[in-house]
Amino acid sequence: MKLAYELDSLMKDSSIAIQVFEGLTRAEESQLYLDLNLKGKKVALSKRISFDSRNNLNVITNQVLHTHQSLKTAGVELEKRSINRPANKNLLSLSQLRQIIGIFMTGKAHVNIEEKVSQSPLSNSEYITLIHLYLNELFDIYPAGQMGDYTKCMLASYPLFIAVALYVNDKMENQPIEQRQQLIAARMSKLKEVDWSPDNPIWKEFKGTYKGQPPLFHLSKDKNNIEELVRWLYSC
Repeated sequence: MKLAYELDSLMKDSSIAIQVFEGLTRAEESQLYLDLNLKGKKVALSKRISFDSRNNLNVITNQVLHTHQSLKTAGVELEKRSINRPANKNLLSLSQLRQIIGIFMTGKAHVNIEEKVSQSPLSNSEYITLIHLYLNELFDIYPAGQMGDYTKCMLASYPLFIAVALYVNDKMENQPIEQRQQLIAARMSKLKEVDWSPDNPIWKEFKGTYKGQPPLFHLSKDKNNIEELVRWLYSC
């Protein structure tokens, strides 16, 4: 019932665009029906994030994407949902960036993240402040312009990158912003002495496979492996 009242309130302030095709024959109507249902494409994620002002996750992602200079230097892939390493040296895809921001809002890496962020306790500006702090600390650990180079830095591995985000947000999603700022800075400071190069033998202790020529070790993205990475980060 509560959702029905919220929907009714929303509809009073909403408008719906309607496109009318006049003068079509019955055959043309049938063809148009088929074309719209068989050839229609989803709106690109980059467009949804740029123009969807109703979804806080998209609003925050758009703000971070356009306001953090070092993130721009590191590179965000706007067209592809995943990144082919080592050829693509962008640090994250837009979809991955949005998932990282979702972790700051929920404390977990959800698949359907849009459904999980509606009850987030902080304001958009507070989340942006936290994410900027995290990115500042991150790029203090390793140069932004080289972090997406998989031949130089294992933080280009998304399973490891998402593990770092989970580590800094662990059990903090309901804490006030001041406490979260302190813990993010403290947890990230412990990672400054880590050897992030692919040559560090520690990576072979986690699940992964060698791919490509020359062969590079790619960490597995399964949930258990990411949880093991988080536990290791706590030990650093």
